[in-house]
Amino acid sequence: MPSEVLTLERRQRDVAAGAIRLEPGSTRSDDGRMVYVTPGVRTLLVGQVARVEALQRRLARIAP
Repeated sequence: MPSEVLTLERRQRDVAAGAIRLEPGSTRSDDGRMVYVTPGVRTLLVGQVARVEALQRRLARIAP
């Protein structure tokens, strides 16, 4: 099953606003939009960002 979440890129997230930007052409209607996440999802997103940044430092390279 295709996952829209797994294909998101860093540039699409706005952790401070608690939002994810869906690019035009990436949705069923082909319209772009901002999706605001719940506080719980925002907490998970912040944790994932921290884990990815730690991994990048450890590997000394950028993770996609």
